[in-house]
Amino acid sequence: MRKQLVFVMQNLKFGGAEKSLLTYLQHFDRDKYQVTLVLHTREGELLQQVPDDVAVYGLVPRDDHHLLSRVKRAVFFRILKYWPGLLKLVHPVFRRSYAVTVGFMEGLSTELAALFRGPKIAWVHTDVQQNDWADRYFRHYQQQRIYRQFNEIVFVSQGSLHHFNDKFAVSNTAHERVIHNPIDLQHIRAQADRHDTAVLNWHYDTTDSYRIVTVGRLDPVKRIDLLIQAVRQLNDQNLTLTVVGDGSELGALHAAADGADNIFFVGFQRNPIPFVKASDLFVSTSHVESYPTAIIEALVVHTPVLATANIGVREVLHDSAAVLPATISAADLADRIHQQIVTGDQTRSQESVATIETIPNIMAQYDQLFEEVMSR
Repeated sequence: MRKQLVFVMQNLKFGGAEKSLLTYLQHFDRDKYQVTLVLHTREGELLQQVPDDVAVYGLVPRDDHHLLSRVKRAVFFRILKYWPGLLKLVHPVFRRSYAVTVGFMEGLSTELAALFRGPKIAWVHTDVQQNDWADRYFRHYQQQRIYRQFNEIVFVSQGSLHHFNDKFAVSNTAHERVIHNPIDLQHIRAQADRHDTAVLNWHYDTTDSYRIVTVGRLDPVKRIDLLIQAVRQLNDQNLTLTVVGDGSELGALHAAADGADNIFFVGFQRNPIPFVKASDLFVSTSHVESYPTAIIEALVVHTPVLATANIGVREVLHDSAAVLPATISAADLADRIHQQIVTGDQTRSQESVATIETIPNIMAQYDQLFEEVMSR
């Protein structure tokens, strides 16, 4: 008989944790498990890629731009934030029995997962010392109380585990382990050569330029404004910067790039890999990364990388020349990019690609985790 698993997640908008969850949903053992996905809001660009055999529930009504739906959403969000226990009384998904419940992200996802009966696993995808967004939902002492309700806490990197334990004293009440995000190398390579209209138009617009690319959700933590400043200081029209992604900072980044004809915003792309493969340099200026999927994808398609230091970058790139100081200035970043252009240094690390674990290996680690938690 198949084991019932439930994953709790905020939504399936484009992001590293969301892509990791989607990869698991596409590869888990159908003979062993039946999976249910519970989302705060049933929305996001990746939602349509969820396999048909995964049941998906949304806790908050979708916004159909009518007043009544907006009122309902406001009420649900207040319940989710302040009285999540009430959901056990009104939503049937909390009354069902599952072999294991997985809170797949920090903050509200973890708090909601704690409401389910039976064994529970919390997943930590971020550096809780450098990125305190989860603290917006509940205070530190409440986080410690919530995490003590879980049988296991899983981290996507050694750095995220160490920083978590520095901040929260919960290690004596839950088992801990590191499981890297699943990376489908074969899928990445296959996607790299699929050129749709957006890619072809971009190829034409950036022909004969030295192409710099960055990919990710446009949030302040990604510091893409720093990269834009550096490119503008280079003042080289034979150089182009392409920003792939969407998010809250889009308007501010457009303003920062105003008047620069060599900076392109191509928005969210379901398949960003062709942009990365056709570029000469991938740059990440993110302040926080626990396990940088976009950097790994660049390495897989042999695009050189420069990245500012954080726990995830060091876990993937180690101490290679590709790792830049976390506090680098726009001027110094411009100098480092110029050096890359002039010398053509191969800042990618094939050793990093060689250490990426295969999908079967990661799936086996997930299976072992679930079996151990169910048997305790």
